[in-house]
Amino acid sequence: FGNNFNNRSEEAIGNAADVWRAYEEGFFGHIRPWLGFIMVLEKAKGSTTPLGDSDAIFPTDPIFQKTGYLDRYRILMQRLVREKQYDAAVVVATAKGQDTIEEPIFDLSFANFEASIAARIAYMKALPDEAFFDGPRPGI
Repeated sequence: FGNNFNNRSEEAIGNAADVWRAYEEGFFGHIRPWLGFIMVLEKAKGSTTPLGDSDAIFPTDPIFQKTGYLDRYRILMQRLVREKQYDAAVVVATAKGQDTIEEPIFDLSFANFEASIAARIAYMKALPDEAFFDGPRPGI
């Protein structure tokens, strides 16, 4: 789980940074994109066992002390949503062979994600047609 955690964290942070940079450069038009992230993690001993302190050069944020990878993903995604890198995120866990998912944090649940998408759709529908064009509409 360790190296995978680092890779997924870098992807989540890097993907958001790339999208927002492209938006700033005008590649997505002038309406801010909606950005979401879904992570489904296996609930297993390796993902839930609290990790010890590492030999990091800099002190570790105390919130990460005595947390497993599952909790660290949740902390990461909550921060990325709070910092407006993502509009919504899901971090859920499921045990191998089980038909259920664990969603202990509402703001990282499928219900919250769905509500965010629905709100974005309502927003887009409420915009006048002119909002989707930079200049005069084609054919007018």
